[in-house]
Amino acid sequence: MEFAFIKIMLEKLRRAHTTTWKQTTWKEITAEMVNLFSDQQLCLQKVKDKHQRMKTNFTRFSEIVRHTGVGWDADTNIITADQDVWDMFAKKNMAYKAFRSKGCNHYDLQKQLFSSLVATGALRISSTDPPPTLEEERRLNEEFLSRGKGKGKQHVDLEEDSDESDCLVHVAEPMIIESRRRVPKRRLSKSSQIQECMDLFKESYTKQ
Repeated sequence: MEFAFIKIMLEKLRRAHTTTWKQTTWKEITAEMVNLFSDQQLCLQKVKDKHQRMKTNFTRFSEIVRHTGVGWDADTNIITADQDVWDMFAKKNMAYKAFRSKGCNHYDLQKQLFSSLVATGALRISSTDPPPTLEEERRLNEEFLSRGKGKGKQHVDLEEDSDESDCLVHVAEPMIIESRRRVPKRRLSKSSQIQECMDLFKESYTKQ
């Protein structure tokens, strides 16, 4: 079943050039699986859960294979490593112990599906964490998908605060102040000053 499942997903990958499939694609995958394995009680959610478990299993196995001093025989699907290496991984997470005896089925085919995701670190699992539940695996995948969709885009909520955005903004018109040029007082000659004083004296005398 696992081999057929991988082949179906690889075919979808070749056609769509992505593994971030929409719900319609998942329904197509489920329909093909049900057609091949009619004796199994398969449904959309079970197919998605199997995909998540397979992806998590591949991620852990890849971490061991890439570790320094570890060898892997593709023909026998057996990992060769020193005892201290296995002890180190076992102390981090007991889930790694399973690969010592059974390896990872169809590893080369799974690399075509998941290697790009592992390279981005989106599916990296902390070695000190316990094995994730199906719900946690689902959340990891959703976070990866949200990063891909949200990259380079920013959501703008046109509904929120619409009252403020619809309000007219009153901008005060700039006040233009005329510059007043200072005009120097006219200088009077001495004779003019005397004449002006006499005129003022006459005016004050007349008023009396």
